[in-house]
Amino acid sequence: MRSDYVWSGAFERLFQEQIEGVLSSVCLLLGCWSEAEDVAQEAFFRAWREFGRRIPDHAPQWLRRVARNLAIDRLRGRKPTSRISGPQSSLMVTEFDDRGMEETEHLERLLGRLAPQQARALRLMVLSGLSSEEAGVEMACSPPTARRHLADARTRLREILT
Repeated sequence: MRSDYVWSGAFERLFQEQIEGVLSSVCLLLGCWSEAEDVAQEAFFRAWREFGRRIPDHAPQWLRRVARNLAIDRLRGRKPTSRISGPQSSLMVTEFDDRGMEETEHLERLLGRLAPQQARALRLMVLSGLSSEEAGVEMACSPPTARRHLADARTRLREILT
């Protein structure tokens, strides 16, 4: 019984530490908060099932990769709305989803105006919630360099927005 409690606590910590980053990054990809929640739920379920009784050190990276792949699979399964005909054509997307999609498109346009490494640092450390150490691994650079790219991205965004 004690090991079940320890396992539950470790998984709860993983969830608390990663849920915001997973939701943010998946919502950015999908443009829909409710779909992002579904994908995040599936990713955490897979983590629960995959890791058995022990949370490995690479769990956060594994979890983000699974969530991203699930989101991409979901995007691949979407049909372009311009091709929908018949009774489905009268379906309306919720106001939240429209606003979320507009915000996502606006953010992507802004990120497109940054240098690639700056945009990647911003996506990883701000939108996905990675530490500079984790972002450095993803970007194949040192943590100070990842932080420098993020600082440069913020400076450039301030210039763009003012």
